[in-house]
Formats: sequence, C-alpha cells, structure tokens
Amino acid sequence: MSFKDQLPQDSINTFLNSGEFAEEITYAPSGGVPKTIKAVVVREGLEPSSENASRSLRKQAEIYFVNDDVNGVTAIDKKDDRITLNDVEGTAREARINEVLASDEGMWHLIVGW
Repeated sequence: MSFKDQLPQDSINTFLNSGEFAEEITYAPSGGVPKTIKAVVVREGLEPSSENASRSLRKQAEIYFVNDDVNGVTAIDKKDDRITLNDVEGTAREARINEVLASDEGMWHLIVGW
C-alpha cells in the first residue's frame, strides 16, 4: 500500500480522532442532507475583512476534514455549502466557506467565516 493510498485512513485515525485533535461539525451541502463529520478546527480572533467593507470585523476559522464520502466530504460548493461549528465562546455558528486552501486525496483545508 502506498503513502497516497494510506493517507485517507491515517487522516481519520490520527488527526480526526476525537480523543486527540478533532471535534464534530455539521456539513450542509447545497441541496443535500447535512451530516455530522469530525474536523480539526483552528479558531481565529477578530480579523478585518476586506479594506473597502466599512472596516467591519468577522470571525473565522481554519477547518481540516477528510476527503471521503463516508467520513467527510468529496466535493465542496464554496457558494452554497454551509458548516455549523462552535465559536470560541461555545456558541453554534453557521459559517460560509470563504476559501478552499488545499485539497488532496486525504484532507480538505478550508477557511470559513460567520
């Protein structure tokens, strides 16, 4: 078995282990059924949004989850998919996908904001 073949399973067993790094989030695909998946969430503080947006502030987080049909998601629609996660205070927030930073056979890496 090659590294490329083993990567999705390693992602699930190591990084997405709830006892280690992961927590549960809800991924709601556009027009599909929401599902609970495990993800590593790196929460960020207040960040200025784009320069011409009246200097508003927004919350955001980086999210890592497996690229897998059973334990994660295999396709992402940045425009219409939504993710529900807890913010730093523990309040459930519905987030939009701001950017897909990386994806491969093992993991997705996203920035989301609410």
